[in-house]
Amino acid sequence: MTYRTSDTIFSWPSALAVIAGYASFKAANSSIYLSRFAQAPESFIFMTDPSFNIMSALATVLCAALVMALCARGLLGRFSMPVLPAVAILLCGMAATAADEAALPFDGGALGFSVTAFAVGSIMLKMAWIELFACETPRRAIVEIACASIASAGLQYLLSAVEASVAVAFIVVLLAASAMLLVALRRDARAACESEPLPARFQEGSTRDARRRAFAEISDALLALCVLEAAIGLINSFMLAASMTFAGAASVPSVAMAIAAGLFCFATFIMRRLPAASATFRMAFPILAAMVAFVPFASEGYSRLFSTVLLVGYDFVALLLLYQVAYASHKFGVSSYALMALFSGCTKLCLLIALIAGGLLGGHETEGAPSTVRFLVLSCGVIYLLAIALIVLSRDRKKRSRKQGDANASAKASNGRDDTDDAAFREADAADATDGNAQEEVGAAESPRKANDANEADEEPDPFDATCRKLAKQCALTGREAEVLGHLARGRTNTRIAEDLCISPATVRGHIRHIYTKLDVHDRQELIDLFQ
Repeated sequence: MTYRTSDTIFSWPSALAVIAGYASFKAANSSIYLSRFAQAPESFIFMTDPSFNIMSALATVLCAALVMALCARGLLGRFSMPVLPAVAILLCGMAATAADEAALPFDGGALGFSVTAFAVGSIMLKMAWIELFACETPRRAIVEIACASIASAGLQYLLSAVEASVAVAFIVVLLAASAMLLVALRRDARAACESEPLPARFQEGSTRDARRRAFAEISDALLALCVLEAAIGLINSFMLAASMTFAGAASVPSVAMAIAAGLFCFATFIMRRLPAASATFRMAFPILAAMVAFVPFASEGYSRLFSTVLLVGYDFVALLLLYQVAYASHKFGVSSYALMALFSGCTKLCLLIALIAGGLLGGHETEGAPSTVRFLVLSCGVIYLLAIALIVLSRDRKKRSRKQGDANASAKASNGRDDTDDAAFREADAADATDGNAQEEVGAAESPRKANDANEADEEPDPFDATCRKLAKQCALTGREAEVLGHLARGRTNTRIAEDLCISPATVRGHIRHIYTKLDVHDRQELIDLFQ
């Protein structure tokens, strides 16, 4: 897949169309699910009919596996995901659901068709939208995802406040508007991409390495989301099988989505940095582990609070992973279809296994083991699952980064890929400069040059180092501050700088404060802009 790296594909009016289109799709897609299968007087979190959820997860896994197979064989190229057929599939699923509500013949086969249509149409449209986010620069993709998420939460609230017949009409309108915007935006993106030269990192020889790097980029967020999905599936299916319901749970998913979208916008626009999935999971783990064991003994209000906290963590990590899929596809040139299929397939496979396991445990009545005792056993399993994921996410990644650096012959130019705990904005803004350097190196290694030209190139000073020396001289930086400046501009973390320069992280922070003051900048993005 080919994306622009030097500039953005869309203008700001088109970016607003991306936000409006994706928000419309997300609100309609969520409302289709919630209006038919989750708006019940009593339920738990977002689980309703176990058969629907199992069939939906299975259909998603099979569809994701098919997409990955097509991508591996090169049969699913860029901008090839059908949009209008996907919308038609969703509408057919809605029609099948309406037949059930109208008391028309609706057997198991019709239910299977409705569920499969929802799962397949939903994942197809998600992949088409993520491909557009991958075409954008990472910074703009973050803004678009954040704005679309908060807008979709507002639209979903409006849909939940109107009558069912009116909501269905609005859902159809939102789907149609989203599809028209998506088709128009894809046409513009296709024309812009075809006019761009193929970057070096998209050449055939680097496909396998690019896929490995892209998977490493999303691995932490994917693991965290899979574990949270499994925890939700275990608890939900157990509560349904054991008839442990509570009133008012139907509003929990919408509230959780709105809170997660608000937190994502706060991190995007106020904090100006996204927390890593591993850091988010480390914050959520003690809260969830402490709350889950008291669910069967506490009041309905406590159950609603726990389910809301659990879903907020899940939805927030899902937004992080959504951005990381777009970012990894943009940075490494990997098909966004394949990454999105991996995302959807892995999470729904974990959900499928958890649904079956939780349902078996909750529905198996035994003497001397009431539902409360069995839920305590399930809680221990959930805590154990969360703890294992926490251990994996907290593993020592510095040693692995060093091994990768030693294995690369051009480690100096690779700019040292940092831990996923780094700020997402810094990675997004440094990606273009890193990719440009890598492209120049690949061209130098592959294209034959004359000896004289090579010697002249060796004698030319590095523009990056020249800029460092120029800024150090103009702003009266000390020698150590100049060294720290070079590392900062290359996107290194404070810990990495401390290791490379053999100084303490506190000393690094002091040098950074002095550098910001002398250069009159306020954050790393402004500093990096001085080198562009």
